[in-house]
Amino acid sequence: MSLYIDSSVLLRYLLQSKGFVDLSQFKEDCVSSDLLKLECQRALIRYRLNQEVNDEGLLDLSEQFREILSRISLLKINDEVLRLAEQNWGVILGTLDSIHLASALYIQMDKKEPTVLLTHDKALFAAARLSNLEVLGI
Repeated sequence: MSLYIDSSVLLRYLLQSKGFVDLSQFKEDCVSSDLLKLECQRALIRYRLNQEVNDEGLLDLSEQFREILSRISLLKINDEVLRLAEQNWGVILGTLDSIHLASALYIQMDKKEPTVLLTHDKALFAAARLSNLEVLGI
């Protein structure tokens, strides 16, 4: 089994926000899309620019992020993932979440084993369930 982590889960864990999923409890292979790295890096920069963290806090979060990221296998966003992401998921889903869902489905097809998607996003949760993925994290 693979555990697909979307950006909302990793960011909530890093910030220890209410309702975060404790990523340290999972022993499964953790996977995500290259999108995870980009989204999280951009979010950390926004937190600093919005003065939600100071310079020291940003450095600490960045170090924690790099450590967690070293334990996650990242899937390149390839043509097949983009083709999958174009479909209608049955709910209103933004482009980035559509790429996350397509990536999780691609990993499940490629590995020929179940993939569980972790997300705190309600639309992504619903779209993943409609796509017959197991979902955790709301």
